[in-house]
Amino acid sequence: MSEPVARPSRFAGGVQLENVLKKRPTVAPVPVQKPESTAAPEAKKATPAKPVSLTAAPVRPISATTGGSRRVPFNLPIDLHDALVSRKSAEGKSKTTVVLEAIEAAHQAGALANVAEKPKAKAGGLFILSESRATAEGVVPAEIRLAEANCVVIDKLVATHDLGTRTELIIRSLRFHLNY
Repeated sequence: MSEPVARPSRFAGGVQLENVLKKRPTVAPVPVQKPESTAAPEAKKATPAKPVSLTAAPVRPISATTGGSRRVPFNLPIDLHDALVSRKSAEGKSKTTVVLEAIEAAHQAGALANVAEKPKAKAGGLFILSESRATAEGVVPAEIRLAEANCVVIDKLVATHDLGTRTELIIRSLRFHLNY
């Protein structure tokens, strides 16, 4: 039997990486200078720099405040969804257009007033107990895309009429507009 021969390392013939990195000269980054106009130094002197606050609220991107669209998801009862789809098809309009027309019509007619009373606590009771409610019905998830400005208007209407959610606003508006 012969003695086992040690296998040569595949890196044995090369220069070790540590030595290469140590011999490399360090290069300092060169600061980039922007060309300044004659009005720029005067503007810098007139307005002092504001320190950046780390706790300040994040600034929305410019594209988000100048437009863009938002997804508005909501759930409709099955029968109301069917009525919406049939109206959309009959008039050749988009679902978004029909919903916005419904909201506007209901608002102008004053049909968005919150007529439901909020549950009250019993005299001396600790909790607000809900009254018995109707049987739950099936819902269809739906979604429309709205411009940001329209979302702001819808949110103001929800707050004004104390409706709680956009879904409640849309349901009431569609029931009024579609006579359903």
